[in-house]
Amino acid sequence: MMFLLIGENRKGPAGVALTDADRALLFNSLVAQSGTYKVEGTKVLIHYDGSATPSSTGAERAYSAEISGNKLTLTASSSFTTEYNAGQIGQQLLRFGLSSG
Repeated sequence: MMFLLIGENRKGPAGVALTDADRALLFNSLVAQSGTYKVEGTKVLIHYDGSATPSSTGAERAYSAEISGNKLTLTASSSFTTEYNAGQIGQQLLRFGLSSG
């Protein structure tokens, strides 16, 4: 599996040449991860083999899965530290639209 999440109000840099501040803002407005997964009942275990933040590479996280209509929601089983929100403790929630074909 692979996902890329980009901030809703993400803005491009003011000029052609990126500044360090531009790079930091752009990096902090995205989440990119890839890996393998397995399903055990209503639990999804994801092993991350690639990530925008190297500390997530090799990590394994468990999510509870819920399908409602055409929406799949994965909720982290426990809180964890994430570099995407400046080291704050948070619960990761992923929501996907499903299609039949």
